[in-house]
Order: sequence, then C-alpha cells, then structure tokens
Amino acid sequence: MNFEIVLKRFFAAFLTSWCDFDIAAEEGRIVELEQQASDPDIWRDQRKGTALTLSLNTKKELVVAWRGMEAKAADLLDMVKLAMLEEDESIKDDVDEEAQRLAEQFEKYETRLMLSGEYDDHNALCAFHAGAGGTESQDWANMLLRMYLLWA
Repeated sequence: MNFEIVLKRFFAAFLTSWCDFDIAAEEGRIVELEQQASDPDIWRDQRKGTALTLSLNTKKELVVAWRGMEAKAADLLDMVKLAMLEEDESIKDDVDEEAQRLAEQFEKYETRLMLSGEYDDHNALCAFHAGAGGTESQDWANMLLRMYLLWA
C-alpha cells in the first residue's frame, strides 16, 4: 500500500508554509473585540464601530476556516491510518482528491494571510512621470507602467 506519496503531497503545502498564524492568539483577540463591540458607547462613533465589526468578522472567518482545515486534515489522516491498518487501497483516490482540495484551500488562505497587513485592504495610487531625458525617459516610464499593470 503506497499512501506515502499521498501523505507527502498532502502535507507538502503545510510543511512549506512560511506564514505564521497563531490561531490561539487570534481567538483571544476575537474575545477582546467582542467585548469592545458589546460596549454601547462604541457606536457613538459610527466609523469606529463599523471598523471594529469588520475586523471582528474578518478574524472570525479566518479562524473558522483554519480550524476547519485543521479538522479536515486530522480526519483525513485518521482515515489514512485506518486504511493502512486494514490494508484497504480502495480509498486511495478519495484521499488523494481530498488532500488536493485541502492543499488548494490552504494555499488560498495562506495568500490571504500574507495580504492581511494593516494597510493591505486599502487602495493605492501609483503615478509614473517621464523625467528629463526626452523619448528614452518616456519609454522608461511607459515600461514601468506596463510592468506594474501586468503585475497588478
């Protein structure tokens, strides 16, 4: 029975993650934000209340998603262990498919976590102006603009 390949592929995304997400700390922060949101004075300043609610909902969604992936991974690992004990290869394709789905979901949330800085949800304006140098300067500004547009 060759579940080793399936397991290696399944855990490859998790082991190579460079993002640091402390779920327990985020859950603690959620409790703090919920206490702040329950204060009736918070809604005297509409912007502050809305920002707090948005932050709270975003954190809750992320924690629920990460805990869900954690539970799916544990269930999948248990299923693989059980299949290895019973020498049952019939679930290999199902495990492979589920592992692939979980890895894709992980990559999606890893990217989202990478872009969760303080200002990452804000818009940005970028302007390119040709400096002194005539046509070459204009060409360089145009190349930079095109590069950033393709990147964005």
